[in-house]
Amino acid sequence: MNFLQYFTRRVLLVMPLLLGITMMAFLIANLIPADPTIANLPPNALNDEDTIAAFRKKWGLDKPLHEQYLTYLGNLLQGDLGTSIKTRKPVGEDISRRLPATIELATLGIIFGIALGVGLGLVSAIWKDTWADYVARVIALIGVSFPVFLIALIFLNAFYVQLEIAEGPGRLDIIMRPPPTITGLFTIDALLAGDLKTFKNAFDHLVLPSSTLALYISGIISRITRSSLLEVLNQDYMRTARAKGLRERYVIGFHGMRNSLIPVVTVIGLSYGNLLVGSILIESIFAYPGIGFYMFRASTSQDFPAIMGVSLLFAFIYVGVNFVVDILYFFLDPRLRVA
Repeated sequence: MNFLQYFTRRVLLVMPLLLGITMMAFLIANLIPADPTIANLPPNALNDEDTIAAFRKKWGLDKPLHEQYLTYLGNLLQGDLGTSIKTRKPVGEDISRRLPATIELATLGIIFGIALGVGLGLVSAIWKDTWADYVARVIALIGVSFPVFLIALIFLNAFYVQLEIAEGPGRLDIIMRPPPTITGLFTIDALLAGDLKTFKNAFDHLVLPSSTLALYISGIISRITRSSLLEVLNQDYMRTARAKGLRERYVIGFHGMRNSLIPVVTVIGLSYGNLLVGSILIESIFAYPGIGFYMFRASTSQDFPAIMGVSLLFAFIYVGVNFVVDILYFFLDPRLRVA
C-alpha cells in the first residue's frame, strides 16, 4: 500500500465520523434540560410572552429540532458557527481570539511532558529495578494520581507566592502590551516582531501552567515508554545487535526506541488532544484566557451556539490529532507499507 492509498482511506473514514459528531453534539446540546431564555433574558422580561417569543425566533429556537439541525449543518458547511447569545458576536470570531492561547499553552505543555515522560520512561526501562527506576516510577505515579487542579494550586503557591521565582496568572504582566497579532501566539508574535522582552514575559507566564500539564501527562507517557521499551529490549534482534559489537547507546537509541515508538506516539497524540480540550481548570486557576474558560462561560449561560461551536471544535481536534497519529503510523510501522 502506498502513502496516497493509505491517506485516502483514512480521509474516507474520517468524513462520516465528522458528520456523526455534528449530529451527536447538536442533540446533546439541545436535550439539556435548560432554557436559554431564562439564562439570557432579564428577570423582568420573563413574564412578557412577546419578548420570549421574539428571543426564541431570533435564535431559531422556535423551529422543530430537525429543522434547527439542518439549518445549523448548512451554515456549518459554509464556515458559519452561528452567533453567541452571550457575547452577540460570531462564535467563530470568539473561538479564533481564544484558541491561540490554548494552543500555546498545550503545545508547551506537551513539549515539556514528552521530555519528562520519555526521559523517565527511558531511565526506568534501562535501569530496571534499581533506585533510578523506583524514583522515576514515583514521579510518574505522582503525575498520574494527583488531581491536576491540586498540582496547579501547589505550583502557584510554592513558586509564585512563596518563592517568587515564577510569573503568576495571565498571559502577560499588566503593564506589558501584547505583541502585534500575527498568529495569536504571544511568544511567536513577539519573536516575529523582534520584541525579546515581551517574548520572555509571555514565556515566563507559560512556565507554571504548562509545567502543571506536563507533570500530569508525563506519568502516562513514562509508563507507556517504560513498558514498550522493556518489551523491545528482550527481543532477539536486540541481542543480535549487541552480539555484533554495537554500543549499548546505539542499540537502545536506534533499534530500541525506534521499534517502541508506536504506542508512545499514540499516547502522545491523545495527551495533546486532552491538553487542548481539557485545560479548563488550569486556565481558570491561572486566569489564562483560552478556549476552556470560554466554554465554561457558555455552559453556565446556556449559550447553545457557543456550546455547539466549542464542542465541535473539541471533537474535531480529537479527530485531527488521531488522523495525524494514523499518518505517522505509516512511517513508523513498515508492515503498513507492505499490506
